[in-house]
Amino acid sequence: MSETEKCRFTVEEMTGVWGIIPTTSTPEAADPLYDGIAVDTDEARRAVNLLIDDGADGILTNGTFGEEATLTYEEWKTYVTAVIETAKGRIPIFIGTTMQSTRETIERMKFVRDLGATGTMLGRPMWCQLSAEAMLEYYTDCANAVPELAIVIYDNPEAFKGRITAETYAKLAKIPQVVGAKYMGVDDLYHECIAAVDGGIRLLTLERDWKEAFDIYPETALAAWAGSASCGMLPCTTIRDLVMGGHDEQAKALTKRIFWSYETFFPNGSFKEFSKYNIPLEKERFNAAGYIKAGPTRPPFGLMPDSYLQGTIEAARRWNQLGDEIRNGDFDV
Repeated sequence: MSETEKCRFTVEEMTGVWGIIPTTSTPEAADPLYDGIAVDTDEARRAVNLLIDDGADGILTNGTFGEEATLTYEEWKTYVTAVIETAKGRIPIFIGTTMQSTRETIERMKFVRDLGATGTMLGRPMWCQLSAEAMLEYYTDCANAVPELAIVIYDNPEAFKGRITAETYAKLAKIPQVVGAKYMGVDDLYHECIAAVDGGIRLLTLERDWKEAFDIYPETALAAWAGSASCGMLPCTTIRDLVMGGHDEQAKALTKRIFWSYETFFPNGSFKEFSKYNIPLEKERFNAAGYIKAGPTRPPFGLMPDSYLQGTIEAARRWNQLGDEIRNGDFDV
């Protein structure tokens, strides 16, 4: 492999808190007949600068609430160009490129590579559930085609019809470009996967689970992801500093408050039910928090029960209250 083909990022570099931002939409995005580019590029640039200025260690985008599946190709190109050009290499930027075919995925990977992205947050084609063998082939083909881009696996069991097994993770860890995985939960499978990858992939937990993971795996649980970063970075950077700085009691207390902030966010406490309305729940939470103007959800995913809407608005209020508590010195580092 030549110098120009070397992967731009390594697993050792994947540390800290990684904020996830939505594709910022103009009002026209909610109109199924609109045939223009309904992307608020000014807000996208503001969002990137905001997260960088407020301490994010990396940015992920164009997953589920990044609306990778519902953006037109021209909208996607417009949005990711704004994000990458604004970042200017100040922190790592991983862009979602997941499509329904390997060929389309590779096409998008090449586009963001040429713009200067660090890597891609890559799920897997979801029309049919992929076998373990097909999954391994997919990630291998994508990595070989665009070896400069690092890959964070987007491991969403509801979106992609099943969880990735520890055995499969062990094989994926042998692909040099696969440096991380956006993971959900600290459960028995998480522990199996940690053992299987043997340090070869950084399994990023949700920020609320970071303390639990770090207590067990202090040498490998060195990063977390946070969709809530788009409600405000302060709780995210504070939990990072508390966990990584060894401030045990403060980290426990803040973790408890972060869990409190999520209580009304997951309908009936169910991730499966949440996943049916993932996009509008997230975007309306961001809109209510007021940190980033996410805009409306693209059809056909914009509808949800009013009780769920009220729950996500309350979750935004709680996140803002948590930020105020931190500013008041309740969780001093």
